[in-house]
Amino acid sequence: MKIYSIGLVIYACLILLLGTIEYLTTKSVLSFWVSFAFFVPYIIFAMALFKRKVFGGVICVGLTCLLLGFFLYRYFMTHQLFPIGIMLILSFFALIFCLLAIRKIRKET
Repeated sequence: MKIYSIGLVIYACLILLLGTIEYLTTKSVLSFWVSFAFFVPYIIFAMALFKRKVFGGVICVGLTCLLLGFFLYRYFMTHQLFPIGIMLILSFFALIFCLLAIRKIRKET
């Protein structure tokens, strides 16, 4: 579980970083606040996943789906590859990562 949790924490940090870059380049306050609002719970539930709690993985899947939807919407509105397109691709891989973590926890129990 350590690798999954660390990967999700890195993903959360990248979302915060890219949301800040989006704010600085396009003055998109919404992107900044969404990235910050998802950063804190993502870190908390990634740590729950580290402790092999299934609910941490399930909530991370939910948060990732919400972020994926938001980034998909923003990408179709702006058609910018950086940073919105990058965040969209990262969210897709984070979703797969979360699902693999849940699968591993369920196999172990």
